[in-house]
Amino acid sequence: MPSRAEILELVQVGKETTFGTAVTGSKKLLSFKLDLDPKIPTEEVRGQGTKSPVGTVVGKEQSDLNFSGPAAYNDLAYVFATSLEQATVTTPNKLGVFTFTITGTPTGGTFTITFDAQTTGAIAYDASSATVQTAIIALSNVGASDVAVTGSAGGPYTATFQGDLANTSVTPTASGASLTGGTSPGVTVAAVAASTASLWTFEPSDTDADTFDSLTFEKGSSAGASRVAGVKFDEWELTFTPEKSVEFKGKAIGKNLVDSITMTAAPTEIALKVISPRDVSVYLATSVAGLSAGQIYPLECKLSLKNRHTAVYRVDASDSSFNKTVERSLEVMAQITVEQDTTADGYMTLVRESTLRYLRVIATGDDIETGVPYTLQITCPIKFREPKRNAKSDLHCGVFDLMAVHDATAGYTINAQIKSDLSAL
Repeated sequence: MPSRAEILELVQVGKETTFGTAVTGSKKLLSFKLDLDPKIPTEEVRGQGTKSPVGTVVGKEQSDLNFSGPAAYNDLAYVFATSLEQATVTTPNKLGVFTFTITGTPTGGTFTITFDAQTTGAIAYDASSATVQTAIIALSNVGASDVAVTGSAGGPYTATFQGDLANTSVTPTASGASLTGGTSPGVTVAAVAASTASLWTFEPSDTDADTFDSLTFEKGSSAGASRVAGVKFDEWELTFTPEKSVEFKGKAIGKNLVDSITMTAAPTEIALKVISPRDVSVYLATSVAGLSAGQIYPLECKLSLKNRHTAVYRVDASDSSFNKTVERSLEVMAQITVEQDTTADGYMTLVRESTLRYLRVIATGDDIETGVPYTLQITCPIKFREPKRNAKSDLHCGVFDLMAVHDATAGYTINAQIKSDLSAL
């Protein structure tokens, strides 16, 4: 049997049905490196009248799992589902894809479409899709190849914004005030739902118990493998810089390590969608509604969660490890490194006055399908604290620690969303 070469060790994961009951590692993770460390407490026995221990007693064990590597959109769903809360999974709408439906069966007249404060000329009630496309392209804020319209004459029409307007968050409106005939004719506009993408939302409660998923991890190769069940992520840190992919570090706790297993054959490979530095933007504002206009430009940004779970052991001879975990406080922190300029001087005032602000980090990647890009969005109400000064890229910089706090207006301490091609863990 060959030795276990670390470079050949695969990392596979499965979602458990019952906490701590091992399942097959049916999914293969490609972004994470994993170190499995068994923790087996050993108590020495030293009786009176001897200088040396005369024996040892072995206690109940657990495993520490240490993860590192580039953060990936899909893989973070496993992290958040075991450290923040079990996700609410819904179907997102496509960005920049809309249907226009003429209602009330008009027999004449015209309608108009408004996009980002610009309104088309009059469009006949029974216009072809090509005519509707031409009318939208005639707007000063829409380029010649920025929209494609399909559908039968008289609608419904489907408008897909593309090119420079791909994935636009601007929702067009329409007016049927000049339509005639029929019964109360008008025009409705609706976003189009995604067909293959899912929106994962994680928003831990501040007052009630959260529900968490638990995982089984397998690590190894044909030369040998190990398994840990009952795994929950306890800590993680995401580091966003302009120089390289988003860095992930995480720590999880699990039950006792089991060696000499056979790795699950033919696991499903989770698509590797690493978060690029080109994907990321950071926002700071006085309200959640104001975040879209509050972009800031840090040299580095970090988000972290610590000490989320405690292992619970009980006096039971049948338990070789802990029986369950209990959640701890939501210790969510952030840190931004910025050039120490007049804006950063203003942050010093926020520290001194303990002023509430809202922080959002958004990463937007490739399209899962038209109008639905891979997305990571994390939003926190925060308070500035513990400012420091240092140099980065030869700039004199301010480093500000930010503490996430519960805010009644937002209704949460942290809200994390992932748009992914995963429909389930």
